[in-house]
Amino acid sequence: MVTKPPKKGFSNRPAQAGRPVFKGGFSSTVPLPGSAMGAAMPASPDANKSALTDAVRSGAADMEAGNLARALQKAQGVLRIEPTHGDALHLAGLVEQKLGNYRQAKLLLGLAVKRLPRMALVWGNYGTLLTEMVEPEAAHEAFAQALRLDPKSVVALIGRAQLYRLTRKLNESFADYEAAIAARPDNPMAYVRACETLIDMGRFRDALANLHKAQKLVNRPQADIYALIAEMNERVADLETALEYANMSLAVDPVHPLALRTKVKSLRRLKRYEEALQAVKDIEIEKFPIMHSGILYAELGQVSDKLNRIDDAYAFFTKMNNANEQRMVEQQIDPLYYGSHVELLTKSYSGDFVSKWKPLPAIDLEPGHKYPPAFLVGFPRSGTTLLDSIFDAHPEAIGVEEQPMTRIMRDAVSELPGGYPHALENLTEDTRQQMRNVYWDAVREQGIEPGEKLIVDKMPLNLINGGLIRRIFPEAKIILALRHPADCVLSCFMQDFSLNSAMVNFHALETSAVLYDRVMRLWQLYERILPMDAQRVRYEDLVVDLRGQVEPVLHHLGLEWDEKVNDPASHAKAKGDIRTPSYSQVTEPLYTASRDRWRRYEEYIKPYLPLLEPHIKHFGYTI
Repeated sequence: MVTKPPKKGFSNRPAQAGRPVFKGGFSSTVPLPGSAMGAAMPASPDANKSALTDAVRSGAADMEAGNLARALQKAQGVLRIEPTHGDALHLAGLVEQKLGNYRQAKLLLGLAVKRLPRMALVWGNYGTLLTEMVEPEAAHEAFAQALRLDPKSVVALIGRAQLYRLTRKLNESFADYEAAIAARPDNPMAYVRACETLIDMGRFRDALANLHKAQKLVNRPQADIYALIAEMNERVADLETALEYANMSLAVDPVHPLALRTKVKSLRRLKRYEEALQAVKDIEIEKFPIMHSGILYAELGQVSDKLNRIDDAYAFFTKMNNANEQRMVEQQIDPLYYGSHVELLTKSYSGDFVSKWKPLPAIDLEPGHKYPPAFLVGFPRSGTTLLDSIFDAHPEAIGVEEQPMTRIMRDAVSELPGGYPHALENLTEDTRQQMRNVYWDAVREQGIEPGEKLIVDKMPLNLINGGLIRRIFPEAKIILALRHPADCVLSCFMQDFSLNSAMVNFHALETSAVLYDRVMRLWQLYERILPMDAQRVRYEDLVVDLRGQVEPVLHHLGLEWDEKVNDPASHAKAKGDIRTPSYSQVTEPLYTASRDRWRRYEEYIKPYLPLLEPHIKHFGYTI
């Protein structure tokens, strides 16, 4: 059985690196000036109680101001006098949480909810802690208790929205954010936090509208909000406005990492390369926290590549990947898991596994559907985003970008007797339909109702799920995006991906090449033993003859040629909401500059060409 990765975090698709994390202050009492705990306590019980309350309030004010040590000291002072003081337990737990001491925070907040069982705020904060500790079931129950006590608890609504977001229930997440905004329409934080889910949903224009609402509610210039507005404008290709807001952010905070990244990226996209380098000339990037330094090194690498300063570019990309490797360790992502998973699949399919599959009836179409589903696969950076934009432009098709529908289906299969992939052997017709229903429900979670349009599920590394797709959806159409293997490997090394168990393999050219070899060996195995019937599209040919490459694929999918697919850049700009790392390239007219880019970096990639050579030949390329 293929084992699952360690459960660290909720999703294989974390939020974009470098985006600020906004955390509202959720103290249990209104922060008011009070006596320090070092002062002598009055003798009377009422006076003692009042002094303890004042001390907690003072500590809460210290926490809100960022003085965590003093806040904790005051909370602990109260607890020395009254060990079961509910508000002091609550405050101490919040401070320990902010300090990263999660076990101690859980102990303290667990005691706090016992002492203050009728306080929705305490339950809401407890749920937020449990979410951060990756205890989703306990977190959900804490939020449910908070909302039973106060259905309009903003803390609980925002906390549960975050939990839904991390478990990829994006519609439920946004519904909770909307409820929080309805409860407190004057709270800018609710609008800002809702943007995280909107961004995950690919609704960048809606996120931008929310940010402008938040901007109107704050009383002073906010570097974080300006930076996010800049980022959203860059995402929707309004580059001049992105620069304007990035500069507004930098006027408040000259070293704001997201504003700097957005400024450099916008200047790069405007082809103002030297100006982009000047923007960070005096910035000591190496002193930034690694999650911020990495994204800046990534942009500087791209600018240097455009200027054909190959050694500088390679050095910047190496620094980016070194930072990502450190983040991988911090996030406890196993760098060996994904490769091992692919090897286990290869071993499973190399024997007589498929010959043992229980025969199942053929399927032409899902009842009520006009087209069978299509799966767009390919090694990352092989042109899948461009193809997705082309197909999405067709009036009879809709592209779904890099969402976990197939993974959700695979996880459901893994719960069947035998686990994944061995449960595929004894599938019954009813069980297969159950798995199909799981997939279609996951599609609906993206706000898409299957039926009238052809759904193109674009997830590059669904390459490794070829056997699963063919077993559950025997009627599915598959499009295989190809690009020179050396260019794929190099481009993955140069891309600042969000970290997960697959993307961590791209921190070095060697590990990128090893993963390419493993993934493509598995795909070629699928092609030998299963009726994959995949239409191939070579990136190098696509950018010089779009119609010649795309029209046969459209016919394969059951579609006729439509002139709307002939201008994917215009379609991408009009759509605006493109979630994948290639969003900035796909909004530009087709260009050939990325063909054979690897030859400019041949000195660096040459040691790994022998590993790639069999695939280079297999897919009709040359060294």
